[in-house]
Amino acid sequence: MTSQLAISFDLYKPEFTCLARRRDPSTSIKAARKAEKFKVPHAEIIFNVLDWNRPMTAKEIPEKCHLTFHQVDRRMKELVTAGRIRWTGIERDGCREYEAIGGAA
Repeated sequence: MTSQLAISFDLYKPEFTCLARRRDPSTSIKAARKAEKFKVPHAEIIFNVLDWNRPMTAKEIPEKCHLTFHQVDRRMKELVTAGRIRWTGIERDGCREYEAIGGAA
């Protein structure tokens, strides 16, 4: 059995769009909508930490900001896909090391 994600619950009201399964309880859908608000700000914080510091792992980034490891780890793939950060080819403590691409540094 596969789980399919529902991208939108109402195509005419995009403000109600979120990533959740169709069978998720309403509390999970509410939480998914609330989490979407943090996606961009968290990605910006992570990018800025990497831009202002040496290359770091998802375990090291929380030491420089108020985010948790899990909040950071969730955004890493999105930042790589967006071309904002890249893997340095180094792994430390079981985590990949990333660096910012471009930016102020």
